[in-house]
Amino acid sequence: MFKLILLKSIFFDVFESLRCSVAAWLSEIVLRGRGPGASGFESHRRGRIFSNERTSAGPWMCVYVFQGLTVGWWKEERHSSDTTARKEKGEERVGVGGRGKYPGAPPHIKGKRGKKADRKVPDRPVKEGRTEPAHWPANERAECPDKTRTQRRPGETGCLFLASLVTFRVNKTVVRQLFNGAIKLQQTRENIDLSTNHLPLTTLSDDELVMKETVARLAREQIAPHVRDMESEGKFKQSVVDMLFSNGLMGIEIGSEYGGADCNFMTTILCIEEISKVDPAVAVLVDIQNTLVNNVIQKLGTRDQKHKYLPQLATNMCSGFALTEATSGSDAFALKTTATKDGSDFVLNGSKMWISNSDLAGLFLVMANANPSAGYKGITCFLVERDTPGLTIAPSEKKLGLCASGTCMINFDNVRVPESAILGEYGKGYKIAAGFLNEGRIGIGAQMIGLAQGCFDATIPYTLERTQFGKALFSFQSMQHQIAQLATQIECARLLTYNAARLVESGEPFVKQAAMAKWYAADVAQQTCVKCIDWMGGVGFSKDFIQEKFYRDVKIGSIYEGTYNMQLSTIAKHLEKMYKN
Repeated sequence: MFKLILLKSIFFDVFESLRCSVAAWLSEIVLRGRGPGASGFESHRRGRIFSNERTSAGPWMCVYVFQGLTVGWWKEERHSSDTTARKEKGEERVGVGGRGKYPGAPPHIKGKRGKKADRKVPDRPVKEGRTEPAHWPANERAECPDKTRTQRRPGETGCLFLASLVTFRVNKTVVRQLFNGAIKLQQTRENIDLSTNHLPLTTLSDDELVMKETVARLAREQIAPHVRDMESEGKFKQSVVDMLFSNGLMGIEIGSEYGGADCNFMTTILCIEEISKVDPAVAVLVDIQNTLVNNVIQKLGTRDQKHKYLPQLATNMCSGFALTEATSGSDAFALKTTATKDGSDFVLNGSKMWISNSDLAGLFLVMANANPSAGYKGITCFLVERDTPGLTIAPSEKKLGLCASGTCMINFDNVRVPESAILGEYGKGYKIAAGFLNEGRIGIGAQMIGLAQGCFDATIPYTLERTQFGKALFSFQSMQHQIAQLATQIECARLLTYNAARLVESGEPFVKQAAMAKWYAADVAQQTCVKCIDWMGGVGFSKDFIQEKFYRDVKIGSIYEGTYNMQLSTIAKHLEKMYKN
């Protein structure tokens, strides 16, 4: 221990001696204008390293970094020796813009008039209630020109960094605090709880990451080979549907007690995104099943409803969400389908259209008005099975995109269901629809960013290989700028979508963020598909490449589960409320 103390004492003595020598040397070099970055002419800027002139910091950088770590480079002082030396030479200091007459001034400055910093300014009379001094700050500088200034002249920063080292005083306490601080920092890093730390939105848990990678592999290996066939046939391959069930993708958030994967909402979003990179139509099947059916039953269903339907939904039964009608689009609650009370049953009459997954669905969540006189407050949600008498499903519509996803009209002709088929509360169907459609919009956002990323990933390699005028398309600066812009927009859409998903998980309000994610992701996806086809030229217009399919599929993003304008209206409504409050 004695030897250690002796060595430390010797170290500090030697270090102090070196510091004094270096300080004296720096005083001569830096303050007298012979250090790195000194001006080529005698001026008030002498000795200012790292100034506006083009100079290289070089090894001097490590000097002020070390000094900054120990005492803080932000505590800057004005150098009185610089001012004194200037006055001894008879140079005229000016206070505005550094202009004036002094020996060695460059041609563009000579003869220019400036305002002297040491001129007297008339005192300002004291007014009642003022606590400020009755004189101008300029007088303080005139009377005490060496007083520390709060405003820095151009080019002065670098000089202050290095010159402050001259006044640096090192002692054992400073160094000891430095080492103790480093030890405490390391201990803090070791003890930090990452579960409560604010991590980047793209940081995923181990389970989320494994699921994302697994789904990406399944999409490439077991969905991609069938995309063209499913597109031309207008329906999904049964092998693809079976694969989705066997890998838990149709019951992502269903609890393990019901045979589900028991994952979180973010995992659902990640799965939809990865599948959409290969085929957005398959992603629709997964999205609606999980966000608009499974979650509703799991959160609002009775014990009997959960035990009856959730195991089937997780293992072998597809489902649909029946809200839209011929007379109700954006005005989603202008429903004509009725549910008339008849004893202990309800009798449904009416029709629904544009119902996704309806060609495969074994169960529907049907919104019908059980009390038309109450308006939208009479809307109630019913669980209706496919084989219920009176329910008929028309053939799938022929659509521009998402051709493999069945979208049909459903007719209800005296369809009788028991009162136990009500999901949630009587007359609360509008709340169910509005609430869970907001979650569904985040799913659409994930579908759109997956589609955009898939189209982008399929196109960039082409721009690297395709040559024009002896150069790869990617090497043209105009191409690079377009590509960089789209990549940034896709990432922005992804962050909006992930943020909305995390808000859902945390129980925070998310309606505005869901609308933003859905609107922006759909808009970016459309821009991406258009640009990708432009970059590929005539090849992109051919059905031989996947870009053509993405281009047709992307249009639905601005229509279903809330149009562009409906999302913007939702966002504006929340902004108005926020600013009024």
